[in-house]
Amino acid sequence: MQSATNHIRSVLSQVEEGKVRTLFPADSCSLVMPINQLLLPKEFTCNLKDILQLCSKIENKEMMEPIVINDTNLIIDGKKRYYAYKRLGFKKLTVIRKQINRNDLNGNEFSILNDIN
Repeated sequence: MQSATNHIRSVLSQVEEGKVRTLFPADSCSLVMPINQLLLPKEFTCNLKDILQLCSKIENKEMMEPIVINDTNLIIDGKKRYYAYKRLGFKKLTVIRKQINRNDLNGNEFSILNDIN
């Protein structure tokens, strides 16, 4: 976890200094925010095994795609990544804010299935 944490700190410092350029659409913006300010939809099903695999990818610097949120900080893409980052102890994340209406979202429910086998 230490190497992934150091890499994320480096990325966060570059973002805060304005050194990182992104190729996202004009209706979105990249920002760093505390993980505890992100909101999850009510229910969504995934396997704990999936989250643990994402943890491994994050630790090996294979998973660097930001979580996408709407203007109310609701996660619209990256719910599993959110849980993986949270499990690894991250306090801040780079996210992409997009202008998406909450009514346009499908599958607003989330839960974790404890199926490691």
